[in-house]
Amino acid sequence: MERRGGFWAFCMVKAKVLVLAGEGLTLAIAQRTGHEFGNVKIAVDCGLVLFSAMLSFSLLGRITGIREGTVASAVLVGMVVRVLQTISSHRAPARAPPSARLQNNASLHLRP
Repeated sequence: MERRGGFWAFCMVKAKVLVLAGEGLTLAIAQRTGHEFGNVKIAVDCGLVLFSAMLSFSLLGRITGIREGTVASAVLVGMVVRVLQTISSHRAPARAPPSARLQNNASLHLRP
């Protein structure tokens, strides 16, 4: 599993510039089902951890390479993405560039 924080996963998906395999699968499922990306991220990451645990147990006879940090990361990254999505959806709209604001203000003051 890729080791990144929720902030970077959020930035990659929000910018729509480069999406790696883990987020690409999650984004495709979220877009297809209409569910929120953060919730789908939690489900996909937990599913991948479960799959790797089953594969490790079936091939090696014990679970190797998965500990509490892996499970916490699978859950917490999606939660951080959900929080960041909520914050970004409630932020104020972008302001006009300063030159446009100056022109608008100048036209208001120049009226007779």
